[in-house]
Amino acid sequence: MVTIAPLGGLFERLDSRARPARWSLIIKSGSGAVQIGGEMVDPRKTDASNVLEPSIRGVQTFRANAGDYFNIPPDVPHQMLLDPGKSITCLVVKVRKH
Repeated sequence: MVTIAPLGGLFERLDSRARPARWSLIIKSGSGAVQIGGEMVDPRKTDASNVLEPSIRGVQTFRANAGDYFNIPPDVPHQMLLDPGKSITCLVVKVRKH
């Protein structure tokens, strides 16, 4: 389980060339939104497998409440947005290709 608190509003994309993985998020408690997809404007690598970006074009925003499930393919930008004063607890499952 992971509890997500405000992290400064950066989008993340996992680089599948370094570490191919599909993420599944199951929201256990809390509320907010998940932004998935789009194109990073000026991505910057933070390590071999992570890319961060504060700005993105063409993102889709989905409400996130307890019981919701999100599937994020490799190389797809994503970000959790919290409702004001809230946190989200979710189960994060990372499935790697072998």
